[in-house]
Amino acid sequence: MEKFKTYKEAEAWMLEQVNDPCIDNLRSTFMDSKKGMETYKKARLKGCCGFFDDVVIIAGKKAMIGCNYGH
Repeated sequence: MEKFKTYKEAEAWMLEQVNDPCIDNLRSTFMDSKKGMETYKKARLKGCCGFFDDVVIIAGKKAMIGCNYGH
Protein backbone atom coordinates (compact mmCIF):
# COMPACT_ATOMS: atom_id res chain seq x y z
CA MET A 1 0.00 0.00 0.00
CA GLU A 2 1.43 3.35 -1.07
CA LYS A 3 1.89 6.05 1.57
CA PHE A 4 1.70 9.81 1.07
CA LYS A 5 1.88 12.89 3.28
CA THR A 6 -0.77 14.80 1.31
CA TYR A 7 -3.60 14.26 -1.13
CA LYS A 8 -1.64 16.19 -3.79
CA GLU A 9 1.22 13.65 -3.54
CA ALA A 10 -1.26 10.78 -3.84
CA GLU A 11 -2.96 12.44 -6.81
CA ALA A 12 0.36 12.95 -8.63
CA TRP A 13 1.21 9.26 -8.09
CA MET A 14 -2.22 8.17 -9.38
CA LEU A 15 -1.95 10.31 -12.52
CA GLU A 16 1.45 8.77 -13.21
CA GLN A 17 -0.02 5.27 -12.81
CA VAL A 18 -2.96 5.96 -15.13
CA ASN A 19 -0.86 7.77 -17.76
CA ASP A 20 -3.84 8.70 -19.97
CA PRO A 21 -4.52 12.14 -21.48
CA CYS A 22 -8.29 11.81 -20.96
CA ILE A 23 -8.72 11.76 -17.18
CA ASP A 24 -11.84 12.97 -15.40
CA ASN A 25 -13.72 12.45 -12.20
CA LEU A 26 -10.81 12.71 -9.73
CA ARG A 27 -12.02 11.44 -6.37
CA SER A 28 -10.77 10.54 -2.93
CA THR A 29 -12.10 9.85 0.53
CA PHE A 30 -10.94 8.49 3.82
CA MET A 31 -12.25 4.97 4.22
CA ASP A 32 -13.65 5.60 7.70
CA SER A 33 -16.17 8.07 6.25
CA LYS A 34 -19.41 6.27 5.38
CA LYS A 35 -20.83 9.31 3.57
CA GLY A 36 -17.51 9.87 1.79
CA MET A 37 -17.46 6.27 0.55
CA GLU A 38 -21.04 6.55 -0.74
CA THR A 39 -20.17 9.75 -2.61
CA TYR A 40 -16.98 8.14 -3.95
CA LYS A 41 -18.87 5.14 -5.37
CA LYS A 42 -21.50 7.36 -7.02
CA ALA A 43 -18.80 9.55 -8.57
CA ARG A 44 -17.07 6.50 -10.07
CA LEU A 45 -20.22 5.62 -12.02
CA LYS A 46 -20.40 9.08 -13.64
CA GLY A 47 -17.02 9.06 -15.39
CA CYS A 48 -15.58 7.65 -18.61
CA CYS A 49 -15.35 3.95 -19.33
CA GLY A 50 -11.93 3.22 -17.82
CA PHE A 51 -11.30 3.61 -14.13
CA PHE A 52 -8.53 3.50 -11.55
CA ASP A 53 -9.16 2.95 -7.85
CA ASP A 54 -6.68 2.10 -5.12
CA VAL A 55 -6.36 2.08 -1.36
CA VAL A 56 -3.54 4.29 -0.12
CA ILE A 57 -2.42 5.88 3.13
CA ILE A 58 -2.68 9.69 3.26
CA ALA A 59 -1.40 11.46 6.38
CA GLY A 60 -1.53 8.16 8.28
CA LYS A 61 -5.15 7.30 7.36
CA LYS A 62 -6.50 4.71 4.89
CA ALA A 63 -8.03 6.40 1.86
CA MET A 64 -9.51 5.52 -1.51
CA ILE A 65 -8.21 7.47 -4.48
CA GLY A 66 -9.38 7.17 -8.05
CA CYS A 67 -10.33 8.62 -11.40
CA ASN A 68 -11.96 7.70 -14.69
CA TYR A 69 -10.15 7.86 -18.01
CA GLY A 70 -10.38 7.04 -21.71
CA HIS A 71 -13.28 7.37 -24.16
